Amino acid sequence: MLANQAAAAMETSRLYTDVETANSRLKQQQRQLLLSAKQAAIGELAGGVAHEVNNPLQIILSRVQLMVAQQTRSGEDNPKLMDGLALIENNVKRISRIIRALLGFASHNTIEAAGQPFGVATAFHQACALTKHQLDQQMISIDICMEDGLPDVFGNVGELEQVFINLLLNAENAMAGGGGHLAVTARREGDWLEIRFQDDGPGIPAEHMDRIFEPFFTTRADKGGTGLGLAVSYRIIENHGGTITVESETGEGACFILRLPVPVVEAVPPSPSES
Repeated sequence: MLANQAAAAMETSRLYTDVETANSRLKQQQRQLLLSAKQAAIGELAGGVAHEVNNPLQIILSRVQLMVAQQTRSGEDNPKLMDGLALIENNVKRISRIIRALLGFASHNTIEAAGQPFGVATAFHQACALTKHQLDQQMISIDICMEDGLPDVFGNVGELEQVFINLLLNAENAMAGGGGHLAVTARREGDWLEIRFQDDGPGIPAEHMDRIFEPFFTTRADKGGTGLGLAVSYRIIENHGGTITVESETGEGACFILRLPVPVVEAVPPSPSES
């Protein structure tokens, strides 16, 4: 009798665990679907707005630069006017950067990943070369551990390099000011190629975890952040048939996890002469 009760209790516990796991997986899928829908809608709107705003913005910028050049040639000492023009120019350039980011975000809602094979290690080292100066300035060290014999993946190598650059700079921003360490590992997990970016920064507050990939969500607006880097990365990885997630505890750093599908290599049937 007791044995039956114990077995029933164990079975109930197992079923409860299975239900909790399935429920957690379902909630994650729902969040991903909502985020994808939100990104698609915002991307379509952003593309139209960006094109409409960009032309008059460039006219303003060229006119301000012309006024600066004229003032410089005239030799007049008017520091108040020059400071005002510099302020306008700097802010117009900042808006231009946001417009370019908007156009890039909008384009990744429609462009499909090109089916070209490439090595992830090569693409990642290229991204490291492009960000090395910034990371060195912040005294951030990187440990790279790429599993031997990693399979090629199919996609747009330029877009994947952009994702790597975004994640490297995201880690740099998280650890800026006091140095830090970033560990990047890549390995094959079944039908997936998994790449982890683990930093030892302050981590992501719990209230931000569900919004980290939302377009325009940023905690660095005062430092020029647009909130589009991770959103663009999410869209690129999704277009490549993969996933990007984050794990973090406050005070214990953050780990961004990329998973890209490993292409299925079909066996070549033997020729009639070989059979």
